Amino acid sequence: MQLYVLNGCGLNIGRACLGHLNNKYVYRGGDYDLNQLFSLDDITEKAQEMQPDIPLLLAEMRAPLWEQEPPDVDTGRQCVHPYTCGFYGHCHADEPENPISQLPGASQELIEILKEASIEDIHDIPDDFVVLTTLQNRVRDSVVHNRIYLDAHLAVALQHLDYPVHFLDFETFNPSLPLYIGTRAYQAITFQWSDHILEKDGTLRHEEFLYEGDGDPRQAFTTSLLDALGREGSIVVYSSFEATRIKELAELFPDLAGALLSLKENRIVDLLKLIRRYCYHPEFHGSFSIKSVLPALVPGMSYDDLEINDGIMASITYEEMIRPDTPSERRDFLRRSLLAYCGRDTEAEVRLFNRLHAV
Repeated sequence: MQLYVLNGCGLNIGRACLGHLNNKYVYRGGDYDLNQLFSLDDITEKAQEMQPDIPLLLAEMRAPLWEQEPPDVDTGRQCVHPYTCGFYGHCHADEPENPISQLPGASQELIEILKEASIEDIHDIPDDFVVLTTLQNRVRDSVVHNRIYLDAHLAVALQHLDYPVHFLDFETFNPSLPLYIGTRAYQAITFQWSDHILEKDGTLRHEEFLYEGDGDPRQAFTTSLLDALGREGSIVVYSSFEATRIKELAELFPDLAGALLSLKENRIVDLLKLIRRYCYHPEFHGSFSIKSVLPALVPGMSYDDLEINDGIMASITYEEMIRPDTPSERRDFLRRSLLAYCGRDTEAEVRLFNRLHAV
């Protein structure tokens, strides 16, 4: 499209390239090596081949702008992939509370089969609908009968945890331009952890870490984490995110690899996997993210009262906090907000554990 516009302006374009940051380039300090930092993919031939089609494509794009009514297009996977459409709320306003798109892992083929049968709502899926997976059948049953599915195996698994139980959460940021020696574009850099520690007698304490220095936070992050976790107790996380980061840190710090990999291989328990396998609540609405699971299983607890309520916002906040030109008062506010958010994540894990392990 850009080639078409530039050609139309009378410019003679010799090459059309797609430029992007090279995530293979490892920063060595000092000035960036611009020849390595960026990658250029020459797509001149492909772009030239498409030029005859551009006028028609432009006409198709412009046509809806002159209409009084929105285009008649069914909602579907394109509404959220590759990103959520700005009109998502408008187009989904008249959908049922439990649309078939909330079936976990629903393929486009399954959605089309259901729509061909005039089924738009999970409530309307018949009992003998054999195309559904075990999990999808569980979701259908939970929604149709408006009841929670809670397998006793979940409580058994949680009762076998070793005390003290550590409820752990990490925060990372992914700077587009590598900031630290040995890092790459968009590499996940751990800068914060929260650990709620539950003793066998029911006492609960909280430890936390947030790096506020100028350099690479990962060394201080790792040593403080190992000190906090010690050598005993199960480590409860929600998703594989923490285990992945621990593996990366083990590769970065060979002298600490044994202790780090021991955490990953011997002590981590993924609460998300257990809930996905043994639990479903109609209020999950097809999602097993902690933001969906928490208010359903622990009514009254959410992230709505926090300044930061997701990991992306936490990442952006940290980048602002460590900038040299951020005023001290603003930096203090950002620091408190980050600590509150990460602490809420591990508090949520504790509350979910208390809700589920005694069932």
